[in-house]
Amino acid sequence: MLWILLVAIAVALYSVHHIINKHIISDELKDPAVASFISSAVIFPVFFLITLLYGNFSIRPGLATVLMFVGFIDFISSFLYFSSLEKGKVSRIIAIVHTFPIFVMILGFLFLGETFALPEYAGMIMIVMGSVLVSHHSKNRGKIDMSIMLAFAVAIIVAVRVVIVKEVTILTVVFNMLFWIALGRMMTGIGMFYYHHPHIIKKCKKGVEHQILNSFLTPFAYIATLLAISLVPASLVSSFLSIQTLVIFLAVIVLSKMHSKIISESLDRKTVVYKLSGILFIVTGTILALLFF
Repeated sequence: MLWILLVAIAVALYSVHHIINKHIISDELKDPAVASFISSAVIFPVFFLITLLYGNFSIRPGLATVLMFVGFIDFISSFLYFSSLEKGKVSRIIAIVHTFPIFVMILGFLFLGETFALPEYAGMIMIVMGSVLVSHHSKNRGKIDMSIMLAFAVAIIVAVRVVIVKEVTILTVVFNMLFWIALGRMMTGIGMFYYHHPHIIKKCKKGVEHQILNSFLTPFAYIATLLAISLVPASLVSSFLSIQTLVIFLAVIVLSKMHSKIISESLDRKTVVYKLSGILFIVTGTILALLFF
């Protein structure tokens, strides 16, 4: 099934992207506004070129407006994402962001008429529950963590974006959508950049360069996700994207042991048990959802 391949590509690209972003935003750039602007500045020419080669710039004005709004909320979610990533652990932040399939299921049912058999719902919910368990961190128990609150805000915005995009894919092909999404995102980014007046000093130069390079992963992961959403229900794609939490958790363990200067997260025994339970939920939920789709 093509959609599974597309989701797998998106998961791989996004996972690498998130891990590198954590290092850049926490250790080098330390500025969510600049990071969001750079990401938008990279996405715009890539989406412009792809639309020029494979799509059509001429779409109905109403659709263009909707897609520019998608770009606007994309930028807002990007800024909140970098803000939460700067404050929190990447394995936790991405796990919380990937609770968004729950919101997609609700919105998809209300606005898209998406329904599934009970085993499919169970599988998707297990994937999301597994993501939440992977995000467990015993030291923050009982405390209000601003990074987690920001990550939940990202999850809600991403869910709204997914549902809007799914509806638009019924009316036009994915490659016709890219330029307008990028335009809305870029215009928002320019506005924030103008008011933010960041001082990109020498010590941030390396962070800027790394962010530019890393941002080239985003448009291709984004396109793979949009294509998958155009083929199957948005709720299903969203749930399978949550497998990123498993990939990132395993990558964090390896990097913490072998390259602690890039990523370093301490894990106590209780936390490991929670995270392994989460992995079991994710794997079981994935199998369940696939078997009954």
